[in-house]
Amino acid sequence: MLELEGHSIEHYRILRRLTHGGMSDIYLAQDTHTDHDVVIKMVHNSNQEYCERFHGEVQTTSTLHHDHILPTFTYGKYASWSYMVSPYIEEGTLHDRLLQGPLSLQETGLILTQLVSALQFAHDHGIIHRDLKPSNILLRNKEYVYLADFGLAQHVDKDDGLTVTEYLIGTPEYMAPELAEEKATIKSDIYALGVILYQLLTGRVPFKGSTPIGTYLKHIRERPLSPAALNPAIPEEIADVILRALEKNPAHRYNSAHDLAQAYQHALIQSEYRTSRRETSSSLLALVPTSTIPIEIARKRKLSSWSLLSLIAAFGFVVIPTILGIACYHFTFPHFHAGSKNVAPMQLQKIDIAPPFAQPTSIATMVPAPALRATPVIPKHHTHSPHNKRSSSFLQQFHRTQQTDPDEQEKNNKSYHANDRHKNYE
Repeated sequence: MLELEGHSIEHYRILRRLTHGGMSDIYLAQDTHTDHDVVIKMVHNSNQEYCERFHGEVQTTSTLHHDHILPTFTYGKYASWSYMVSPYIEEGTLHDRLLQGPLSLQETGLILTQLVSALQFAHDHGIIHRDLKPSNILLRNKEYVYLADFGLAQHVDKDDGLTVTEYLIGTPEYMAPELAEEKATIKSDIYALGVILYQLLTGRVPFKGSTPIGTYLKHIRERPLSPAALNPAIPEEIADVILRALEKNPAHRYNSAHDLAQAYQHALIQSEYRTSRRETSSSLLALVPTSTIPIEIARKRKLSSWSLLSLIAAFGFVVIPTILGIACYHFTFPHFHAGSKNVAPMQLQKIDIAPPFAQPTSIATMVPAPALRATPVIPKHHTHSPHNKRSSSFLQQFHRTQQTDPDEQEKNNKSYHANDRHKNYE
């Protein structure tokens, strides 16, 4: 068709051929009325099957008016060809964009939203695309998406999964496994959407064989590798959405393209929220000095140690001296303690044991424990009782023993006990 260059069809002047496809040729042309560039898709009438499909595409695109479906300006016949005129998208196809590498999660989400909007519109009108792939998705200004090439589209009520030559219809890398035995359905398009998502985020399709049939057999027999294994930047939530769209059993996929897009956006929000929380926590932790945490732990440990020491000190300086004092008192004055109830006992003053973290106070205030020189207080009105006389005599004798040598002290003690027995005898 090289002879078409320089020719004019209606008010469209053909400039050059852009691509040569299996079924048609695409030409760049100029609208002489507006000076805008357009594309003209042309199919030779010698191939009846191609012509039938081309006319079906023209009929489909002329009825599907949607912002993200590439519109048809006009169509008709020119000499031995059928043609259709559409807008020219300078940025090219999504396939061209993928040659630069995978897309980000946000870019993929933006493209998916527009693509699903167009596909859901087609599904709602009973049209199955059957040939979803990046080369049939056009980009304008790197953001705006057009779904194009409805050459293999069919109505949901029409059963033509196989051609008259019994070859499968579609591109093997994007074909659902059930198409080997069943007709195309909406779930087949959802499977192809899953393959596109996989490719947008990883830069490769999930299955690729050495031949077209080998590629398609992989779709039937093998399970896809998780996209997160190929691109660690893909969150698990997003990977789960893609893998569900690629389920072998159509019943396990999403019920509609709209459901797939919603699941992706929800997973994207979840992953972004989790990432923001992690980054916020890391930022707050970075503001805290590294030594703060060990210092705080050390303070807590120090306070706990001081609490224990305070309890031990209270026990050592208050309770133990009190017990020893009472025991010494009973040991030193056995007769005095047991002789009469009229003897005034030694008085213990009130003892305050401060809590571990209170202001320092005197540990304890009490009358010293009876020592060898201690003299108990004896009320005056009891000084003339016989028992008190004997106690007084004993104390006087005790004081004298402290000023004598050991031999004399022993003699005095014997004399005291002898006199005591004598008095008891009397």
